[in-house]
Amino acid sequence: MKQNQTKPQNEILDVKNNQESQENQETFYFYSASLGRRVLSYLADIFISFILCVFVFEIIYWPITKPCISYEEKVKEITVLADARIQLMYDEEFLFYENDETKYSAEPNINYTGKLFTEFYVFKDQNDKTTTLNFDPIIHYYEDVCTTKNYDRDMIISFYFNSEGESEYFEKYSGSAANLPTLKQKYIERWAPFFDENDEVSEDVKTEINTFILTTFRVNYLPIIEDFAKNNIEYVSYTNLISSIYDEFDFYYQLVTFGAFLTVFIALFVVVPLTNKRGQTIGKMVCKLNVVNRKNFQFLSKKARTARILLNLLEQIPVVLFIPFISVGFNNLFNLPVLLIFTIVGAIYCIVSMVITLINSYRLSIKELLTNSVICDRDLIDKYFREVVYAEKTTRIE
Repeated sequence: MKQNQTKPQNEILDVKNNQESQENQETFYFYSASLGRRVLSYLADIFISFILCVFVFEIIYWPITKPCISYEEKVKEITVLADARIQLMYDEEFLFYENDETKYSAEPNINYTGKLFTEFYVFKDQNDKTTTLNFDPIIHYYEDVCTTKNYDRDMIISFYFNSEGESEYFEKYSGSAANLPTLKQKYIERWAPFFDENDEVSEDVKTEINTFILTTFRVNYLPIIEDFAKNNIEYVSYTNLISSIYDEFDFYYQLVTFGAFLTVFIALFVVVPLTNKRGQTIGKMVCKLNVVNRKNFQFLSKKARTARILLNLLEQIPVVLFIPFISVGFNNLFNLPVLLIFTIVGAIYCIVSMVITLINSYRLSIKELLTNSVICDRDLIDKYFREVVYAEKTTRIE
């Protein structure tokens, strides 16, 4: 069949049917599939692989693994240890809880302690008012609990003031009033009704109180939580035990993830291409693409397909970090170092391969260059076999 057509720009090679006795020369043009379709087939493969990996991890392997490592019992142990850490703060009386339901939830109880801090300063000079606390929990911590440094009262109170010794909320401190700062009278009058169950205050007053808790209490309170967590021997011991359990979980998360990934990889990128006549992956089947030898345009031998397995592995491994995202949680995925390293290596390979594909004249990827192959449209391959191979024409590759 005579081809009277213009050569495509992405032509790879041409096969000429040379019959010396004929005046005209018949030419069959081979050209690679468009880069867009090749990328689409890769994305299809990686998407199918990722979905199957998540399924195998979450539905098969991880449920089998959890009883083997006493997962549920260790989760309960973590809860007990975490609660014990918070209890240490209650015992030292610088953290307080409002009710049993939120007793072991740190954040709401920090906010509650901030309200008690505010209440103390609103009513500290009113002898007829009974308050939940009769001391400042921050001052109490630095004077009676902290073991890292000796703080005098004036130094602690300076935390509530700026470098000029001024504060939006407190009167200028002069070491009077039993060595405690005094809340400005306008705030005492405005905030006092907030602590009366039978009274109500405006949203503006609630906003003022929340701002005071945030800018005066929390900024000075959170450092004492950090100090206690680093220097209290019991707290550190509980933290180390919790960390050891999480490290064990991370080990098994990574081990099971690799198991799920390799299971799917072997099925999709080893078994399927080796048993498929054309050596296609599922993505290439969907996009109607074939991989052929760049020299003779024949389907790759099983030996050549086997050589592509390692490169397929590098192309697919960027998803490995995200396989356990349901069980681990997306924010914790980056705490799995082995998975992270493999993902980075795979991503670098894919980026380098794409750059090489874009800069070489035939748009060949690393895998195609190393395996002497080319990706073509299936229809083109079928046409080649129909018009050249099965027509028993003599071919010459140039």
